[in-house]
Amino acid sequence: MKLPFIQRKKFDAIQNKNLKLMRDKANLKTNIDAMDLECKALIEELTVLREDLKERNQELDLTIKYNDISTNKVCELNTKLIAEETKNEELEDKIKELEFCLEEAKKENRNSIEIIKRTNIVKNLLVNLTTLKDVQGRVLIENGSVLTHSKVEGNKVYDIARLLG
Repeated sequence: MKLPFIQRKKFDAIQNKNLKLMRDKANLKTNIDAMDLECKALIEELTVLREDLKERNQELDLTIKYNDISTNKVCELNTKLIAEETKNEELEDKIKELEFCLEEAKKENRNSIEIIKRTNIVKNLLVNLTTLKDVQGRVLIENGSVLTHSKVEGNKVYDIARLLG
């Protein structure tokens, strides 16, 4: 059966459209299969990324805990440091006071040494005054007592009597 020319043209056009649609359908199916494979690969990659994200979250949680602990330790150490600095300041003040006292004690010690030196000089002078020695170095008067080894000359007796009072 032969169709008239116009109908034949319409029929051919419809047939061409059907063939084109069939090809497009096959291409779409191929594209859908390819996209399905890509989606599966992306889902697997997403699963791996989720697991990696979980691990990183755990690491981050541990880091946060460690950071909190270290921050607390730093705060404690800062508090101790401030306390030690305060103690050091107090000790420095005490050291300054003690240095001042030491300087005062040194001055007093120098004064005492001067007094002792003068006292020793006076004692030596008193010993020299109360002790007479003859030419040979023998003691004639000692602690207010007259010691005679031999006869004493007259002027010496006079000096001895004057010294003894």
